[in-house]
Amino acid sequence: MIAEDYSGSKTCQKNDLVMNIMWAWMGAMGVSDRPGIVSSAYSIFRQTPLETFNPIYLEWLMKTVGYIEHYNKVSTGLHSSRLRFYSRMFFDMEIGYPSRNEQDEIVTHIEKQSFKIDEAVELQKKQIEKLKEYKTTLINSAVTGKIKVPELMVDR
Repeated sequence: MIAEDYSGSKTCQKNDLVMNIMWAWMGAMGVSDRPGIVSSAYSIFRQTPLETFNPIYLEWLMKTVGYIEHYNKVSTGLHSSRLRFYSRMFFDMEIGYPSRNEQDEIVTHIEKQSFKIDEAVELQKKQIEKLKEYKTTLINSAVTGKIKVPELMVDR
């Protein structure tokens, strides 16, 4: 899709942190996986030196509760829905992070664990579907008399 007007737009590069100025307090940011164009409502931050951050780690880090609380605290505006987090506020932040090798290890570990969790969730979903099918079959068999359902003995 092509926009009619690109005036005021900004260009970003792969691995740039792209942050929505108006929604940073809600974690509206990400690391770009390709070059592109964004509106003026976004700030773009490029690593210097390059390769300081694993892009996935950087995105996860910037979306942690502590940083989002910081964006909320320093953003300016009359109401929470009108808060703005400007570039100067980002540059005033202190960012703690481990070495690039450790970031890579953290990302690999989290991705492996996430994959295992996703597999377990899918297995549980399949089991739930099978149980629902079994329940439906059991009810149908009981209603149509294909299986005998013992009557309950009530103490009198």
